[in-house]
Amino acid sequence: MGRWTATLYDHGLPINHSACEAMNPGEFLGSCAAGSLHPGGVNCLMFDGHLSMISAQIQPKVWRALGTRSGGEVVGASDY
Repeated sequence: MGRWTATLYDHGLPINHSACEAMNPGEFLGSCAAGSLHPGGVNCLMFDGHLSMISAQIQPKVWRALGTRSGGEVVGASDY
């Protein structure tokens, strides 16, 4: 689609949640959730190159931990 909300996402919103965009076109303000047409979750490409289906039922704490290394959490595949 060419819009930033169609190509980027962050871990601030739950999976498949509607995006919060700026009112002015072209401004990169807001938050965009990860989403897809896959029932029950999204496919995420991990930094090490593997692809994982992440359940839409993932705990918010675990979802945010997957999005950063700053917290130092250890997240295993059984968590998502």
